[in-house]
Amino acid sequence: MADDILTTKDVLGLIGCEYSTTAKIPAQIFSLNKLPYGSFCSTSPRLADKANFSFFWRPLPSAGGHISALFKFWNVRRYAIIYESDDDMASQYAKSIIYFMASSNIRLLASIGISSDISSEVVDYVYASIQQTNSRYIIISGQSNFQNQIYFDLAKKGLIGSQYVYVTYSASTAAIDETAHGDALFQKYPGLIKFFSPATNSSNPLYREFYNEALSIMGASKEEISFEWFVSKNLEPNFDAAMIMLLGFDKVMKSNPNYTPEMLASRTLNSYMNYTLFQNVSYNGLLVAPLILNSVGDLNLPYVVAYYSANQSLLKAFGQTDMFGTSFEYLPNLKPVFYGGSSSPPPDGPPIFSPTELILDIQTSSGVFLLSVLVIGILECTASIVFLYCFRHKATMKRTSIAFLTPTTIGSTIFCISIVFLYGEASVQKCILKVWFQILGYCLIIGSLIMKMNMSVQLL
Repeated sequence: MADDILTTKDVLGLIGCEYSTTAKIPAQIFSLNKLPYGSFCSTSPRLADKANFSFFWRPLPSAGGHISALFKFWNVRRYAIIYESDDDMASQYAKSIIYFMASSNIRLLASIGISSDISSEVVDYVYASIQQTNSRYIIISGQSNFQNQIYFDLAKKGLIGSQYVYVTYSASTAAIDETAHGDALFQKYPGLIKFFSPATNSSNPLYREFYNEALSIMGASKEEISFEWFVSKNLEPNFDAAMIMLLGFDKVMKSNPNYTPEMLASRTLNSYMNYTLFQNVSYNGLLVAPLILNSVGDLNLPYVVAYYSANQSLLKAFGQTDMFGTSFEYLPNLKPVFYGGSSSPPPDGPPIFSPTELILDIQTSSGVFLLSVLVIGILECTASIVFLYCFRHKATMKRTSIAFLTPTTIGSTIFCISIVFLYGEASVQKCILKVWFQILGYCLIIGSLIMKMNMSVQLL
């Protein structure tokens, strides 16, 4: 396919809808050959790598940072993730989610990659992994069928309840066969959290214009294809991708008065058509207005967060992230309903007892005590050194080996001085200095003792 497109000189750019696993090879080939490629289906974060896909872009958002924004809002600090390992989109999304979670200091308890062919042994393995890590918040990354299958298989094993929260970005009950899973199992579905892009404003005049033009091209009437049915097909990314591509061509032509349509048609201008050309083409799209792509050629778009109600077919939105996936807020007067009916996020596990940092200063009793030890120690060591110096000629003192007592006393003084670095807030520099002072003092003391013992052995 890629060879056919490249050898067809009339092709100036491509609009495609491929699975991410399929798109990654042609997207790289087209980038190497400087052929712009806009996708409205390929969502894998892998394709955001502009070192390999510099001519690839897409009017689609990524969910990784948005999930971490919700977890931060709920004060969730631990989670597990189950992902479809043989699906590029799912595995790359998992990597993206893990990255953003780590950036938010949210701890990964278990990363479980399994193939799309889910056997009973695989379910047992996932179940054991979740139980062993005591994971309560579980993200499922995969295609819709995979997400639903693993969710219901775990539900059948009892890994569901008010203490568990499952989060997904592409779940659909339509993919589940009721005869295979049983009607009773559907009652376990409420409380599942889903992320999805906000609904398009169908009152946008551009949408009606798009609809009328589509009817004209298809030769269909409004009775045959209603506007409501047309809107339900979620064609916004398709239309926006085509518009961005065309406006990008127009933009490059207007960037230099010497550029001609012949130059555009012969691909002479394609070297100027990497993803940065299409980042901002001054276009108010169906998805969002204005439609601006971010630094990796993806669309910044908020995510709506919803939960499945007691009726599994009813999805109820309760909150929304910002367009950059950095914050989350509830919609007015709305809260989620978790499994069991609670609106409060359950704990993410047993309480974490974090050690508190003890900062010593003269305002604390421990600091005053340590300061007293420091002063007394230094005074005693100083007095010992003065005493040794003043009475160094006395026969009694000479027999004690002043040459060995002096470095021992100096080492003790250095040991005492190391206490100074325990005061105030801890830092790497203080820690290093404290250790070096202690090592130096230790070496002086032990070195003197070893030398004296060695001399005593020789005399014997």
